[in-house]
Amino acid sequence: PAPVAPPPPPAPVPAAPRVFAEYPVFAADTFAKFLADAPYGREAHHLIELIARHAAPEDRRSALGVLQRHLPAVLLDPAKAGTAMRAHRVLPKGELGMGKSIVVLHTGPVIARRKRLLLGSQVALVPDSKDFYQERALAVPALAATALGAASANEEEGDWGRALVFDDGSRRLRPSPEQLAGTLLEQLLLIDARARGFDDAYHSRLRARAAQLRLYRRISGETGNAPRLDRALAAEYAEWLARPLDWNDHWVHALSAPSEGVIAPSVSGELEERLRARGAAELAVLERIGLAPERTAPAPAPKADDYVEREHQARIERELKALSTASPEAKAWVAGEHAFRQELSAATH
Repeated sequence: PAPVAPPPPPAPVPAAPRVFAEYPVFAADTFAKFLADAPYGREAHHLIELIARHAAPEDRRSALGVLQRHLPAVLLDPAKAGTAMRAHRVLPKGELGMGKSIVVLHTGPVIARRKRLLLGSQVALVPDSKDFYQERALAVPALAATALGAASANEEEGDWGRALVFDDGSRRLRPSPEQLAGTLLEQLLLIDARARGFDDAYHSRLRARAAQLRLYRRISGETGNAPRLDRALAAEYAEWLARPLDWNDHWVHALSAPSEGVIAPSVSGELEERLRARGAAELAVLERIGLAPERTAPAPAPKADDYVEREHQARIERELKALSTASPEAKAWVAGEHAFRQELSAATH
């Protein structure tokens, strides 16, 4: 007899849709008790209180919900901030859990200046993390602003914002509590995006950044005092407030750069190529202020491979197509901005 064909394999069972349990709305007394019992230092307490007092309702709910549900550590330490100018976060693999996430807030990057006889001076914001320099075989800059326990001569307003000025002329930016609170809010909403399973990194970043800028606007409106921001952040805040589409264009360019690789990263090449581009950009900045060694010979260009090239082009097409898809995080960003603009319009008429 003819052999009987085996039955077809069962159809794969689709994964159950992810269900996210929304955070509760904090009552004032409940929040005060939580914060009193939470393992946060005095400075972190103050920043969280600013968020609870001034953030937009949905932003506040998500930020305080992350703190209650996941209890991330909040550190204010420039030495642990790595190359980040304002903050970075360390998240566990898999589930966020309780107490496994870390937010490191930068309490002020160091301003390094290299004077030139006829060409003025070169200025750069440089990290003071020892690991950054050791990984690149560089010596930590001999600047008083990077030395532990060094006393500053005074504090003054400069081109980049308020800064501590040290005896050797080096400076460390001094962000205000309002600026740090906004940075913390941004980081908490990025943790919230991870908790919700958001895959659209671009709109997750826009949602978190817009929440940070909304906090500054609400602080200004509710206290009558404009928040003190460093020069770069003040310029971004003004552009977002007056020209939101230009602000969005800025972030499209910033997040598609090889150093970020958030938007269509394959357009900038393979991961190794993007890392090389980031390293070259870092060395270029350090060279301008005399901290980098001479360049070595450039790495040889990889040989072309037709199959690899076709796969690369296919990835680019998939990534660009994903940008046109209305993701939940894109809808959350648009909803938050729409509510804010309506509120702003009502307040000015």
